[in-house]
Amino acid sequence: MTPTRRRGRPPTDLVAQGERRSEIIATARQLFTQSGYAAVSLGQIADEVGVTKSALYNHFPSKEALYAEVVCSLMASIAEAIRRVADAPLSTAERLREIAGHALVRIPVRSRIDEMMRDVAEHLSPEERALVTTAHGEMLDAMTAVMQRGVDAGELRADLPADFLATSFLMLVSGYQGHPHLSAVDREPEELSDHVVSLFLEGAGRR
Repeated sequence: MTPTRRRGRPPTDLVAQGERRSEIIATARQLFTQSGYAAVSLGQIADEVGVTKSALYNHFPSKEALYAEVVCSLMASIAEAIRRVADAPLSTAERLREIAGHALVRIPVRSRIDEMMRDVAEHLSPEERALVTTAHGEMLDAMTAVMQRGVDAGELRADLPADFLATSFLMLVSGYQGHPHLSAVDREPEELSDHVVSLFLEGAGRR
């Protein structure tokens, strides 16, 4: 007789598969961001995870597909952080500090979206690039909604489009994201996020 599975809980093998897939993505992100796309092989990723290369292919059909998933998961993480604070009872400055803190403090070191996007453009197929473009669009849409709330509350300039403000902020943050030489700006990551937000909101001109 087949044992009855508790309702609402996925089968154990599916849970294990999901955990292994997440482990592959996390390991691949670390290797890709440390060494760059071209220098990392699927065999190296499989060795780090502790599976065979053929087992890795059960989850991802190619290195390109895995890289697309790595980049999309990174953007999804940021988009989730943005959505989490979008409707919170915070000022615009507080929301931006939360978002910058996630990107600059909690994202793994050297996870540079700008560098990853160059590899996406160079190495991925049109279909895989489309997946990354969708993920980037969702991240930008979430950020635009935060900026629009700031404009509506009178906390941000109303003469600049919200999507322009969103893009500008994300570009500023990405310039420091995973920065390998934070000592160059003499700031701890937590303090750096405050300074990035201050620069965005107040500018660099002497008051």
